[in-house]
Amino acid sequence: MRIKLVFVMTLVIVLLCGCSQNPFAGRASIDWIDFVKVKGDTYTGFKEIILKNADDVTDVVVSEVRFNVSNVTNSKYRIKNGDAGYLEKGAMLYRVTGFKEKDLIAAKDDKLIGGYRLYAGEGFQQNLELHYPDMLKKNVVRVDLHIENELQPYKSLAGSEMDRFIQLLSNGTDQDGYTSGAHAAYVMVFYTDGPLGYSYRLIDDGDHVSFTPNQTRLVDSAIRELIQ
Repeated sequence: MRIKLVFVMTLVIVLLCGCSQNPFAGRASIDWIDFVKVKGDTYTGFKEIILKNADDVTDVVVSEVRFNVSNVTNSKYRIKNGDAGYLEKGAMLYRVTGFKEKDLIAAKDDKLIGGYRLYAGEGFQQNLELHYPDMLKKNVVRVDLHIENELQPYKSLAGSEMDRFIQLLSNGTDQDGYTSGAHAAYVMVFYTDGPLGYSYRLIDDGDHVSFTPNQTRLVDSAIRELIQ
């Protein structure tokens, strides 16, 4: 009888584990990226790109967020139109002047420089100069400097000052494994002759000024004259 009882209990466990109603089936921790799905297309959010002119965002609503997936843990979930990884339900997405709807759309975000979070379509992302080495320095017309988390710039560089600033950044020394200590943090926004600007973080830890175009780059201390 004990042998039969053990067999029956084992069979029940096997059936439960294989049952489609197993509450643990398909559940996983998911790190959702910042995305929205609109009319069958998936757009990715980039804080690194900023509109030079916030008035380029039109009043034309492209879509409204219907569901935020941040709490979804089922790995079998398939995103659908109206889903977003960061934006909350009810957020509106707008057309941007000068861009096709499939290329770039915008959502209001008062916590970001420029006041909008930009979302790029899959086919357009390759055109974005997200990394400092890819940005065409010759097209830069102004560099705004911000204290990190401050929306308004405390200084703007143009002309010879801007050229000197870019030269110092480009001539820095790449240093693998460098870790800054307590530091002051800045945001550099490079505005080009086009409608977009590109932002990068700059660190001054007292010993070195550094940023991360690909890996950590230490910049000549002379740059402090321009960022102060």
